[in-house]
Amino acid sequence: MSALLMLLVGISILFVFGLPLAQRAYPGRAAAAAVPEALVVAPLLGYGVLTFLTRVTASLGLATQLVAWPLLVAGLLALVPHLRRRRGGPFREAVRATAPVWVAFAAVTVTAGLSFILVGPRFYRGYAYWDTYFYASQAEALRVSAPGQVFAEFGNHPFAEAATAVDFGPERLARALMQSFLASVLRTDGGSTVGFIGVVSVGWVFLAFLLLTKDWSVGPKMRIGACASAALLPAVVVGQVQGFIPMAMVTGLVIAFIRVLDDTLRAPSAARALALAFLISGAAFTLMEALYVMAPLTLVALVTSQVLDGRVSGLVHAVGAWLAAVVLSVPLGNRLLSEILSSTESMTRTGLNEAYPFAYSPRVLTWTFWANSLEGRTDLVAAAATAVAVGIYILGLHGLLRLAMDPPSTLGIVLAAYTLMPLAFVVTGEDLRYSFYKMFALTVPLVWVGAWLTASRLRQALRGAQPGNRVKHQLRRLIGLAAVAVMVVAGFAGAACSVVRVYSVAGSHPEVETANTRIGIWRYVDVPEKRASFDAYEALAGRPVVAAFPDQTTLPDFWWSVYYLRNSPLWVLGRTTDDLFAGPGDTARDISTAPLDAEVVYPVDYDNLGAGADGSFGLVVEGTNLDVVTPFRTNESEGPVTSIRINTFSRTGGTLALTVRSQAPEAVRARGVAGLSALRPGDTVVRIPVPRGGHVVDIDLEGAPEGTFVSFPDAEFIPST
Repeated sequence: MSALLMLLVGISILFVFGLPLAQRAYPGRAAAAAVPEALVVAPLLGYGVLTFLTRVTASLGLATQLVAWPLLVAGLLALVPHLRRRRGGPFREAVRATAPVWVAFAAVTVTAGLSFILVGPRFYRGYAYWDTYFYASQAEALRVSAPGQVFAEFGNHPFAEAATAVDFGPERLARALMQSFLASVLRTDGGSTVGFIGVVSVGWVFLAFLLLTKDWSVGPKMRIGACASAALLPAVVVGQVQGFIPMAMVTGLVIAFIRVLDDTLRAPSAARALALAFLISGAAFTLMEALYVMAPLTLVALVTSQVLDGRVSGLVHAVGAWLAAVVLSVPLGNRLLSEILSSTESMTRTGLNEAYPFAYSPRVLTWTFWANSLEGRTDLVAAAATAVAVGIYILGLHGLLRLAMDPPSTLGIVLAAYTLMPLAFVVTGEDLRYSFYKMFALTVPLVWVGAWLTASRLRQALRGAQPGNRVKHQLRRLIGLAAVAVMVVAGFAGAACSVVRVYSVAGSHPEVETANTRIGIWRYVDVPEKRASFDAYEALAGRPVVAAFPDQTTLPDFWWSVYYLRNSPLWVLGRTTDDLFAGPGDTARDISTAPLDAEVVYPVDYDNLGAGADGSFGLVVEGTNLDVVTPFRTNESEGPVTSIRINTFSRTGGTLALTVRSQAPEAVRARGVAGLSALRPGDTVVRIPVPRGGHVVDIDLEGAPEGTFVSFPDAEFIPST
C-alpha cells in the first residue's frame, strides 16, 4: 500500500462527506474570495459527518468494514447532484483560482508526511509507544468488530486488551472510526492508518488557519506562508514527535470552530449552525478535553457579541448548534457525561509533570517549536534560538491582542481568550506543568499566525512611511522585509528540524537520555530485524502461536508483536499483568491448553536465555520478590528474588538443563524440582523435565536473604528422542 495513495484517498473521502454541508454553510462564489471558504472547511466538516455516521452504524453493532463502501457510495451519490445543481462552476473556478492554496496544502502534507511516505503505511508508527499502539489496535478492532463485541471477536487475544478502551467510553473514538473507515475502503489494516491520521491532522491545521485568516489584512502569499508554517512547526512536534495525534487534530478543529462560530454570530444560518455542531461533536469524540476549550470560548463569544452588536439571531443559532451537537453525540455517547468528568482528571495528571519539567520556562517554546533539536545545548545557537522563540511569541501575543481591541471584535477577543487559556493552570498555584504544556501546545500555532500578522503590519507601516531620506526609506523597507524573513526562516527551519527528527531516529531505544521522558521517537517497527519478524508473524495467520515474551508490561515489542499476530490464536508464555496496553490480564489463555502444533515466537532482541528458538520450544524465566515479578529479558541478573518461575512450551517434550548462578553468600534452600534441595553460591545446574505442551515450574528459595540475585548464564533444551 502506497502512503501517497492512502493520503489521496483519505483526503478525498473527507471532501466527499464534507463538501455538501460546507457549500451550504458558505454558499458564496469561493473563487471570488481570497480564501475558498467552502473548500478549506470541507475536510474538517467531512471528518465530523463521517465519524458521526460510523458511530451510528457502530451503535447498531456493525463493524466498519461492513459499512465503509456502502457509506462511501452513498456519499458520492449525495455529492453528484449537489455539484450538478451548481453545474460544477463555482467548484471548478474555486479550485482553478486558488491553485496556490492547494499547492501549499500538498507541500504541507508531503513535508509533514515525509517519514510516513518513505517508511510506508504498514510499518510507520512515529512515536511507537503506547499512545500509538492504542490508536492502531482500536482502529483495527473497530474495523473488524463493533463496540461491545471486541472480546467476542478476539476471545482472549492480548491485542483486544487495548482495543477494548472502546467499551470504556467515547473519548478519542472519532479518530479510530476515521482510521477504520479508511482501512476498510483500502482493504488494509487499521494500524496502517496511524501515519495517515498524523499527517492529515497537520494538513487540516493549515486549512483551518486559512479559514480563520480569510479577512485579515494580510496579502495572499503571506497568508499562505503564515498558515503553512503554523501548521508544520508545532503540529509535527505535537502530533508525530510526541504521539499526541488527537491534540494535533483538535488544534485544527478548534481553530475552524472559532471562525465558524464567529461567522454564525455575524451571519447566522441553519447550515452554519449545523456545521458548528459537527465540529463540536467531531472534536469532543477526538479528545474529550476539547469541550473544556470550546464551551468557555462559546460563552466569551456570546457575551462579547451581545455587548458589541446585540444580534439575537446569531445567539439563537449558536445555542442551537450546541443543542444539535448534543443530539449528534447520542450514538455511542451513553457514557458521555462520565467521560467528560473523567477527562477533568486526565487534564490535571500531576504524575506526568516530569514529562515536561521545563513547562514553566522559556524552553517550553523551543521544545514546542523545534522539538529536541537543541536538547542539551547551552551554546550561542541555543541561546539565539530561545531568544527568537520568545521574541516570536511576544510578537504573536501583540498581534492577537491588537486584533482583539483595534477595533474590538468578537473574533479577536475569542482568539485572545483561547491564547491565554493556559494561564488557568498557572494561576491555580498547583504544579500542573503537564496540563499547562498540553494546553500551551494547542495555542502555539495561533500565536505563530499572530506573529505573522504583526510582521505584516510592521512591513506595511514601514513601506507606507514617507520616503524622506532615501537611505532611511530603504532601511525601513529592509527592516520590514527582515521581520517577515525571520518568520519564514524560523518557521520552516523549525519544521524541517521536526521532520528530520521524525525520520532520522530509529532503533530500539532513544539514543539521548534527558529529563524529558518523551524525547525519543521509538520507531520499534521501522527496524529491519523487526520488520522481518512482523512479516513472519503475519504469515502465521490462522495458526496457533505461543508468544515467548519476557515482559508484557514495558516491552513495546510485545504490544506490536501481538498486533501483528492478531489473526492467530495466541497464548502468552509467562505471567501477564492486567494492563490496558500490556496483556490480557486474568483473561489470558492457560498455557497448558495450547495445542502441540503451536508455533513459538520470540522478540528479536531477546536472547531466549540461551534456549533454542526454532519454533518448537519456548522458555521464559521470571523471578519474584515481595510479590513483584521480574522477568529475565537476558541471562543477566535482574534483581533480588525469593522464588523463580520457569515457563516452558514444547512440541516434543524433553529436559531443560538450566544453569542458575546465585550471588547469595551461602547456600539457599530450594524446593519445587525433584533432586534440587539447595542453590549453592555460584553455579547450579538444574535439570527440569519438560512435558509436551505448556508447563510451569516454580522454585521456592526458602529463607533467601534479602538481596539474593540470580542469573542464568546457560540453558539447553534436550528434546525427547
